[in-house]
Amino acid sequence: DFINVDPAQGTFQELKDLIDACHDRGIYVILDVVINHTADLNGLFGNNTDDDNGYWANGNNSFGWWGDRRHPFPFNQLSHFHNNGTINNWDTWPEYLYGQFKGTDDLRTDGPHVTYWITEAFKNLIDATDCDGFRVDAIKHVEFIWVIKWADDIRKHAASRGKNDFLLFGEYFTYDNNTLASHVKDPGSFNSALFFPMSQTIKNVFIDGQGSGQLTG
Repeated sequence: DFINVDPAQGTFQELKDLIDACHDRGIYVILDVVINHTADLNGLFGNNTDDDNGYWANGNNSFGWWGDRRHPFPFNQLSHFHNNGTINNWDTWPEYLYGQFKGTDDLRTDGPHVTYWITEAFKNLIDATDCDGFRVDAIKHVEFIWVIKWADDIRKHAASRGKNDFLLFGEYFTYDNNTLASHVKDPGSFNSALFFPMSQTIKNVFIDGQGSGQLTG
């Protein structure tokens, strides 16, 4: 539910009280958010149980709800999700945009209904909690032009609430520096991103025994 809090986790007010207490102690609070996918309530039935595990470039007409449960408004219709099955080739376009992570439902972030409500939902989260930033999951798997606009809209909304240093920290799984750099052009996009190329450098030096000079520069 992108609009409300899972009752098992408490309430917005309780989260705000926690964040207020952190602010009183000089602590900033960054919330981890997801804009690409949600819980697994729908998928591909097809002629066998493996259809949902494959990727269907042109979609699959066997798309439906697994059972009686539905996602809450605003994502309570099948038309709000891609019907392409599961990503198998993680660096193949547009598979990594239209396919789902195994075990999740892939939001149709190429459609206006979804993009509007994803933006509104996280403006609401700022308003309800007074948090100081977002760590944004899986930004590789949503459209570049939209996610940059989303980041700009979120930053501007935070500024309208008096939060001029709202942090947007993206998770884009790639070892390519140029791809990461394209998403990190503050102001107007993400302030920073997880630096996966460094993980390869650390592996080279500390596991494969290559020169420590790779850690400089």
